[in-house]
Amino acid sequence: MGLCDEKDLSVRAVETLKRCDKVYIELYTNPVGHDLVERLERLIGRDVEVLERNDIEDDEKMLSRFKEAVDREIALVVPGDPLIATTHTSLIRSAVDIGIRYRVIHGSSVISAAIGESGLHVYKFGPPVTIPRWYDNYTPLSPYDKVYENRSRGLHTILLIDIVQENGNRANLPIRDVLSILYRMEEVRGKGLFTPSSSVVVLSRLGCKDQRIVYAPLNWFEDRTVPSPFVMIVPGDLHFTEKEWLDMFKP
Repeated sequence: MGLCDEKDLSVRAVETLKRCDKVYIELYTNPVGHDLVERLERLIGRDVEVLERNDIEDDEKMLSRFKEAVDREIALVVPGDPLIATTHTSLIRSAVDIGIRYRVIHGSSVISAAIGESGLHVYKFGPPVTIPRWYDNYTPLSPYDKVYENRSRGLHTILLIDIVQENGNRANLPIRDVLSILYRMEEVRGKGLFTPSSSVVVLSRLGCKDQRIVYAPLNWFEDRTVPSPFVMIVPGDLHFTEKEWLDMFKP
């Protein structure tokens, strides 16, 4: 589906959805507007059934839906680009195992969009990292270690932010919670990676009309709100052309 809403669907995708017998959509991998499904239904002239995460990851439930595709055209709409998430590659393998043919129609991904909009060189990015919500019995430090490994090699890192329920809607963790987690990681590891003066790039609502990019120290974001969805980039060693680009986004 691309980055923002149903208008990011390609012409090929819209034409395909219009001729499908049944259309499913999953939205748990990206927070989107509450009325997206209704707008998508108007665009393609088809009812759209929303699948929850447990629907997608339950093999028995998905197997029954795959069987529909033996003699019907069935579509699954996903945010971003379909094969970025490993869940969707697993679905394809399961479909192939029972003889269902498939076709992927690619869309824009937040990974490539964030890299492009940041002005940072794509070949200087290390593996992306997810910042999950912390709980009393769940305080993983592996994200810190992965970012530190990238930084030690001079590489940039995209931080994907966990999605949670906020006031009945799906949204990224609030920026204040993200900062709290990063600071607490720093307290444990103490390698100077996430201090109040550490500069990061925050890219919010990429591809939408209200897109915003800010390059600033972490403490600049402490008393601010960042609209969802957003990602963060921890820069590594900056080439002068990268620095010149980022300087345009200083507050």
